Amino acid sequence: SLSQAHYPASCSHMSRMTCAKCNHGFCWRCLKPWRPNHKDYYNCSALVSKAAWQEKRFQDYNERCTFHHHAREFAISLRNSISSIREMPKIRNLTFVLDACKVLEQARKVLAYSCVYSYYNQDTESMDIVEQQTESLELLTNAL
Repeated sequence: SLSQAHYPASCSHMSRMTCAKCNHGFCWRCLKPWRPNHKDYYNCSALVSKAAWQEKRFQDYNERCTFHHHAREFAISLRNSISSIREMPKIRNLTFVLDACKVLEQARKVLAYSCVYSYYNQDTESMDIVEQQTESLELLTNAL
């Protein structure tokens, strides 16, 4: 389906694009460079009113938070399934998979709550660092 075209990222995640060849970051909505003057999707000139901006910002953060909560539940379910398989006589050495599931659970919990933190924090200087770290964690978590 169309909503799964860029899974696991949401449409809002896809507004910040980076060229794979030159690593140039840009806004998908207005095509302006992402940095230094276009730091934030929510400051994009393509979004018109302040009310629309606030609503879209809330929806995007809520969507990201919900996604990470569901992904964490999936990791817990996967770990439980693997634990039951591990009890079988021929399959015992699945410790690394169980450990990976635990790491996924923790990472998704951190990512979910980082969405809440980012939504309520208005300090743009510290948020640049938080957003960069969150983005790195999200990429690595999705890879795992």
